[in-house]
Amino acid sequence: MLLHQHLNEFSDNFETVHLNQDSLELSAIDELMLSGTKLKTASFYNNNINVFPDAICNHKNLQVLNISCNKLKIIPESICKLSSLKMLDLGHNEIDNLPNGIGDLESLQYLYISDNNISLIPESFHKLRNTIYLNLTDNLFEQIPDVVFKINSLVELRLYNNKITHIDERISHLSNLREQITILDCCLMKLVL
Repeated sequence: MLLHQHLNEFSDNFETVHLNQDSLELSAIDELMLSGTKLKTASFYNNNINVFPDAICNHKNLQVLNISCNKLKIIPESICKLSSLKMLDLGHNEIDNLPNGIGDLESLQYLYISDNNISLIPESFHKLRNTIYLNLTDNLFEQIPDVVFKINSLVELRLYNNKITHIDERISHLSNLREQITILDCCLMKLVL
């Protein structure tokens, strides 16, 4: 693969990687992620990645990670070491569970976990005090997870295409939540506000 031939050309000052193609190999990502210490943006959108490239977690300065539209089922606990991460896109995968320590990503502002198989959110989520955008659409939630009501920084919350039939009155306590709560199309039967 051409990528393997040119990996040595990446310098330690490399800040952005966009490898958005249909057949990227995990070994190529792992090898690439070992080079450079100043990586701030990494995008591996729309590949056939089925195992999370753990080498990504060595980049403490990483602020943006897009690994959406792949075939990931498991996100390792090691992702929680990315303390500088501001945007994480795990959407359009096959993820069942999030790591228990995901709340350790306290710098996280934008979290996309739409189009997965998630029905529960770890309790550590309440530590996401800087998160302003949370996309939970197209998952298996039967109710809004209790821990979401503890994220007071939320400005936009997307929940449509879940199995939610009742909106808890605590949604009104999210004072920063503007009119950008999208709950339609989630089999909504009763709204309590």
